[in-house]
Amino acid sequence: KIKDITTSDIQALLNQASSSMSLQHKVRITLNQIFEKAIADRLIAYNPIIGTDPVETPDPIRQFYTPEQLRILISHFQGRKIFPLIFTILNTGMRATEALALMRNRDLDLDNNRIFIRESTEFVKARPQKKPTKTTRGVRTIPVPPAFSDWLREHLKTVKSLYVFPGHDGRQMGQTTLDNWRNKANRRIERWFAEAEAVQKKAADGGCLSREEEALLGRIQPFGDIREHRFRLHYKTLRHTYCTELFDLGVDELSAAKIMGHTVTIMREIYTHIQKNRQRKTIEKIEGLYADVEGLHGNVVDISTLKQPKKVNKGL
Repeated sequence: KIKDITTSDIQALLNQASSSMSLQHKVRITLNQIFEKAIADRLIAYNPIIGTDPVETPDPIRQFYTPEQLRILISHFQGRKIFPLIFTILNTGMRATEALALMRNRDLDLDNNRIFIRESTEFVKARPQKKPTKTTRGVRTIPVPPAFSDWLREHLKTVKSLYVFPGHDGRQMGQTTLDNWRNKANRRIERWFAEAEAVQKKAADGGCLSREEEALLGRIQPFGDIREHRFRLHYKTLRHTYCTELFDLGVDELSAAKIMGHTVTIMREIYTHIQKNRQRKTIEKIEGLYADVEGLHGNVVDISTLKQPKKVNKGL
């Protein structure tokens, strides 16, 4: 019963939503409206929302694909059903749910190399329903490269639907199809990495390789240790990769925010995260260069064990 709900109960609920500050905010607003109505109807005398505190959320982890991972990703899925969706997100940074809402005659202006994001998609019992974009900034115009416009025109010749990325029946794609595509792609990626790692290990151990194995070894040779490039397909990571490319190209925060549908503040946070992640990886690579130096213990050099250079008396 509503009269039995305590402030501690509400706080426990907020604690469960600690991964998202926006979710906590929505929960508090909704519950506050319910309890204020209950007070007005004299069902309760006190609003248990009062006295609760939002839970500090951890910094979001924004992953992105490296150039090596992108090469593997594109080579694996070009020509497959999922590739047009992958390639579009990589070239526009739009959310997968925004891509599913795209309609060819309404949202595409390929002659002028731009795509209009007007709405998004939500799933109710896995069935798609159109909804407004995540925020008002989500309604935006995304400029695209002319080469991508040409590619998308060719793709649309194979699509018999008003939607750019329809489901199997020509209507808007549902959650089941979207998830199945991703899961099938990840199984394929996992098998390939397992085979590639096995071939590299066999070659390193001096084993005799078959022709197929030699061909695979030749293809993965430029990547070095293939284990360092393992990844899984996530639609959000495709979007983050596009955002990273904006950063690398020197696009200013305001322009990038408009393209991504973010505020400048969030865009700045993303850029800062990218910088920190790059710095961390750079440090790891530098540490790897000197891993064999005598006297290097963990990440700290014991200076006392290193030989000092001899002083040279150059005279006057």
